Amino acid sequence: AAMAGGTGAEAIGSLLDLLNARTAMYAGAWWVLFNRVTGEQAQAHGKRVAWKLEYGAAHCATCLAFGEDTPPGRVYESMDDLLAETGGITPGDGTDCKHWCRCELSAVE
Repeated sequence: AAMAGGTGAEAIGSLLDLLNARTAMYAGAWWVLFNRVTGEQAQAHGKRVAWKLEYGAAHCATCLAFGEDTPPGRVYESMDDLLAETGGITPGDGTDCKHWCRCELSAVE
């Protein structure tokens, strides 16, 4: 990784920018993993899977197409059904909003 250039405030600012970019990247990757595992575990336990739009967020076209904002969200019979209907897209993974997505999958009885 490149080291921050400059001195004093410039160097600190560069390092903080780098940290902020990496934090966003890792948070997005973690969110994709969280949703995928949630959906797979729901299916493994015979539960349906819901795609819930994050309350109060501005949503991309992908999330609006596959999720709902009313609880529990748009319900799919299984994770396999969700993946078949979305073409393999889950919140933050293949969505137009990419790693900024805050929609979530949950298990539904």
